[in-house]
Formats: sequence, C-alpha cells, structure tokens
Amino acid sequence: MIRNYLKVAIRNILRHKSYSAINIAGLSIGIAASLLLFLVIKYEYSYDRFQKNFHNIYQVVTADKPRGGDVQYTIGNPYPNLEALRASFPTLKFGALYSSFGSQVTVLKDESPAAVANPKYIEENGLLYADPEFFEIFSYKWLEGQPAILREPNVAVLTRAKAEKYFGSWKEAMGKSLLIDNGTVVRVSGIIETPPVNSDYPLQLIGSFETYKNIPNLMIFTQNHEDQSCLQQSLVSHKNRPSNQNVIIKG
Repeated sequence: MIRNYLKVAIRNILRHKSYSAINIAGLSIGIAASLLLFLVIKYEYSYDRFQKNFHNIYQVVTADKPRGGDVQYTIGNPYPNLEALRASFPTLKFGALYSSFGSQVTVLKDESPAAVANPKYIEENGLLYADPEFFEIFSYKWLEGQPAILREPNVAVLTRAKAEKYFGSWKEAMGKSLLIDNGTVVRVSGIIETPPVNSDYPLQLIGSFETYKNIPNLMIFTQNHEDQSCLQQSLVSHKNRPSNQNVIIKG
C-alpha cells in the first residue's frame, strides 16, 4: 500500500515539476525559518540559566518619574539601599553591590606603568567592581583564589579567557599587576572559568568594591547618600520568598 502511494507521489512530482519544485522549496524554507526562530527563542530564554540560583535572583532598580513624563526604570541605586533591604526583608539571603564600567587595561609586564612594553587593551564590556557576596549570588567555577579576596583593595579577578589574552596562560596570571585607566593598579588574585556568552553579566575582569571606593573622581559618597551609580543584586531565600516580589524587584 505504501509503495503504491510513493509511486503515485513520484509520478505527480515528475509530471508537474515546476509546481512540485515551488511547493518543496516553500516547505523547506518554512521548516528552516521555523527551526531558526526556535533556536533564537531558545537562546534568548537561556540567558543566565546556568546560574544554579537563577530563579531566586532579582535586580533592584530605581523608578524615576519626571514631571509630566512616564515612569522610567534605571539600574542605578543609592548606596545604602542594600542595608535598607536587609533591614526590611528578613527573607533576603544575600545582597551584593557592584558597578560595571569600561576601561583601558594595561598589562604591567614592566615595572614602570609608562613603559612601552606594557600592552594596552580597551575593554568596553565585562568589567566591574563587586563585593564578595556577588559570588554568593552568582555561580562561577573558581580555578584559583576565592571570593573573600574581594574584601581587600587593589585586587582583581580575571576570567580564564581574559587571563590567557593578557598573559598567555591563566596559570601565569596569578600575582601579576594590571593598570586600570592609567590610575589604579590591581593585583590578579583570582581566576574563574569563562562564563557562557548568553549572560547579562559577561564577566571578564572583576575588581574589588573596596578598590572602587578609592578611585578619585569616579564615585562620591555623600552624607545624604545621593550616589546613584551603584547596582545591587538580591538573592531571596527560596523557602521564604515574599509574596510582594515587586518591592524587591523595583527597590
């Protein structure tokens, strides 16, 4: 029975070649477009899914409403917001401060920062300052070092790929020095595995937040807590997730 159906189908295709070619081409294009769309959607929805706690991670944002305008959400937060969240929400398990930036990074292969032998790199993405709790929230594999080093000033963590770019081998990077924006020297004190590219946080270089506080003209801590350049991440305990999540999400 099936053989007869196949014979009839082949005869019709050969008898109506142009019509069959158009239909086959249309079907092929439709299937290819559907598969491509599926892969794109799957990729977009896979962002940060490699984080083991991704269901419980929230980014705190600031809601601004200009006079006569619509509400606008920005990722900047006043510096003391984290402590306020901890006091207001006992279910908050971890919270971290971080600030992203783009910079010129100079690899100090020579003792003099101005030496011509020191290669310079312009890094527009993936550079940030963070405190140790950042790595309590986000899951990254440590090849060398541990999160506690970010409690110290003038230290930095590199991804494996970035360490190999700067020093040839990530094992050679430990203890070496980098110059950030021709003003701040940091020591490489940790190496993490390069994270997947499908992430909102494509880390490359992570300096300690204590370093960030000491950078002149970059951050101002006022008595009225007016600084807006800090970002905060809050990991809510899975078992005690509050019913009003918008408070935490919006800050």
